[in-house]
Amino acid sequence: MLWAKEESDFDDLATGDLLARLWEKCTLNEQNFLALRLNSDISVAEIAKLLAVSRKTVYKYKGSILKKYKRL
Repeated sequence: MLWAKEESDFDDLATGDLLARLWEKCTLNEQNFLALRLNSDISVAEIAKLLAVSRKTVYKYKGSILKKYKRL
């Protein structure tokens, strides 16, 4: 079981590092979207309302973040 715990810790560390690198490349609006998306279980429509933007804009943030992720 200790090995499984070490693997889990490594996965968490790798995920955290990847997210930190992605975060640095995002605009403030994209960071706001990411924070909402990762820390809550709300819909795109709800995120759009909270950020005072259209759903189309939220999908643009999502697409831009995905492109940045693929370049990491």
